[in-house]
Amino acid sequence: KVNIPDGEGTNLKNVHVLRTKEDQAAIKEKAATADRVVVIGGSWIGSEAAAGLRMKYKDLPVTLVCSTSGPLERHLGKEIGEMMAKEHKDNNVAIHSKARVKAIHPDSEGKVNAVSLSDGTILYADLVVMGTGVTPATEFLKGSGLELDNQGGVICDPFLNTNLADVYAAGDIASYPYWPTGDRTRTEHWVAALDQGSNAAFNMMGKLVPYSSIPFFWTRHYNKSLQYIGNGAGHT
Repeated sequence: KVNIPDGEGTNLKNVHVLRTKEDQAAIKEKAATADRVVVIGGSWIGSEAAAGLRMKYKDLPVTLVCSTSGPLERHLGKEIGEMMAKEHKDNNVAIHSKARVKAIHPDSEGKVNAVSLSDGTILYADLVVMGTGVTPATEFLKGSGLELDNQGGVICDPFLNTNLADVYAAGDIASYPYWPTGDRTRTEHWVAALDQGSNAAFNMMGKLVPYSSIPFFWTRHYNKSLQYIGNGAGHT
């Protein structure tokens, strides 16, 4: 499920998340006639959305708001964050760093008109895209006896078996031990879901195959690709 930040105005017209193909179509339709866009969130979805909008709509002013010093900093570190911030600025995307959304304000028709930030800045916009993260939609499992972590992930052993016998988990919700470090992690990537589904199936048949794939991710901004491999919890 999509994380919606606290504060008023997140349900106004022309305020969108990017989760489904319908969300994408709506954002593209609104962006074609928008005067100013504010993208909230400097992680994967927010940073990619800002770059994508700027490339497709060359004259559209785009502002990216991120709570860290630079985009992707939380996952890849300050140096990469600074590099990504430069890429955005070189392509005329304005960045407001170390700031969070305080409120989204409407016009007389109930559409977004401005975004006020925690640092006192007011950004005028008629389209807002919120790339504010997701969490596992596992509330329905509470009370089931399954052990969940503090983010809602389903805790598994290396064989993707949960604390309940013959109950397995795979994909975004599976919190499993990352074998190179022993740290518990979740990998929100379709390849991991595919691999984990196969692993879980083998283990349901008694094959005892531990999940040992190495996570990888990639992103593309302004016709440049950035790729990394490994567990992104921590960086050097």
